[in-house]
Amino acid sequence: MENPTSLTIIAAGLVLAQVFETTRPPVFTRFRPENSTARPVVNSSHLRRNCFAGCPILQRAYYDFGPTFLIARQAYALEVSGRDKVPLWVSEYVTASELDSHASGSLRYVADPLLPPQERSEPNDYRNAPFDLAPLASLAHQRTLKEVQADVFFMSNVAPQVPEFHRQVWKHLDFLTRRWIQARGAAYVITGGFFYDRREEDPAVATGAVRYLTIGPGRVAVPTHFYKIIIARNPRSHLFESIAFVLENRAYREPYDEQSYIRSIKWIEDRTGIRFMSQLEATDVARLKETEAQLWPTR
Repeated sequence: MENPTSLTIIAAGLVLAQVFETTRPPVFTRFRPENSTARPVVNSSHLRRNCFAGCPILQRAYYDFGPTFLIARQAYALEVSGRDKVPLWVSEYVTASELDSHASGSLRYVADPLLPPQERSEPNDYRNAPFDLAPLASLAHQRTLKEVQADVFFMSNVAPQVPEFHRQVWKHLDFLTRRWIQARGAAYVITGGFFYDRREEDPAVATGAVRYLTIGPGRVAVPTHFYKIIIARNPRSHLFESIAFVLENRAYREPYDEQSYIRSIKWIEDRTGIRFMSQLEATDVARLKETEAQLWPTR
């Protein structure tokens, strides 16, 4: 990893924040560079509820994820990186009755007490940083118990997003997700950030490094991209089907071309080093993981 480059943000003569740019080995590269074990903090019933066909598994023989922590709460299951201090994946099972499109946060984000202080993000890491603190399991999916809503406000559930991205195209995708949950009655939603450079697809220009930013005293990593996977039953056939999106962490112009953001789950697996639906029946792999979906109707 290179020595980080520091960018100091100053306004009216005051230092507001420091943002650092650095590099890391990418998960996907033709250059090809490189094991640590997830330390579980889990409730098995919450894992079973929130994960479809098994929880995601990190392919540690393929990539060095560093220390990670598996956490399962009623609202979600997730695996968070102790090195990057952002979730690698957050998985939720959401029913239509749990949705609340008018949800607003009256609670404050707090450091996750289940994580060691040196391997977690803190609210102070985001203070004055040019990124939004974005929850990956949404408050709008939890309109029932107050203690379940509080799960959303642990810092293990958040990642830095570009403000225009978080408040516009990502908000739009969250809205579509809720429409699909309403239309289908329930869905599994898996969300995460990752570090990717499409130049690594081409061996002629691949360098074996992805540039990214970190913020705050804890050097919280800013993902270059985010993915969202939705798995729900087809209203007619009642078979499970999936749709997956990948978006770069940047501003997008309207109108949004949702179909162009769709990728197969296999594409995401190859570029994140995460295996989704690890207990999926072999007969369902091609249909659910290897095929790019067409945009689902919202009715």
